[in-house]
Amino acid sequence: MKKLIHEIVELNKAVNVYYPGLSDPEPGPPASDNDLLRLDTYFSQKNLSTPVSLRDALRVCNGAKHLYGEDFGLLSVDEIVSGAIEMVDEAIEEFPTATDIIIGGGSTGEFMGLDLSKKTHDGEIGVLSVTADLFARSAMSLGSYLETLHQTLTESLESERRDRDEATRQLGSDE
Repeated sequence: MKKLIHEIVELNKAVNVYYPGLSDPEPGPPASDNDLLRLDTYFSQKNLSTPVSLRDALRVCNGAKHLYGEDFGLLSVDEIVSGAIEMVDEAIEEFPTATDIIIGGGSTGEFMGLDLSKKTHDGEIGVLSVTADLFARSAMSLGSYLETLHQTLTESLESERRDRDEATRQLGSDE
C-alpha cells in the first residue's frame, strides 16, 4: 500500500505539471496506533471490522488532501470518526448504503463512502466515489479503487506526454 500511495502522489504531481493551478496531493503523516485503535472502535460500534485496505492506507498517511483529485482526498481518522463530511439529502437518498461511513471528500461536494451493501468475505467493504453532480463509480475496496486510480493516472500521464511530443514534432516540421 505504501508503494501504491507514493506512486499515486508522484503520478498526480507529474500530471499536474500539464495543468497549472491544480493542487498536488498532500499526504499526512502515518496514523498512530492510537488513531487506528479509535478507528477500530468506531467500526466496532457499527458492528463492522475496519476494512484492511483502509487501515493500510491510513497507516501510510492519516489523510491525504487532493489524492483523488482537486480538493478530493482521503480523510484522516479524526475526520472519518467525527463525520467531518456532511452529506446532502440528495446523496443520502440516492446512495443510502454508502453515506454512513465517509472516507473521502473535500469542499466540492464529492465524497467517497463505504458501501455497506458490498461487504466481501475477506473483510473488505466496497467503496463508492461520487461526484458533486451525483455520478458514482464503485470499487470492491479502497485498495482496488487506488489501483484503478494508479492505472488512470499512468494512462493520463502517457497521453499528455504523447500529445506534447506530437505538438513539438509538428512545430518542428512547420519551420
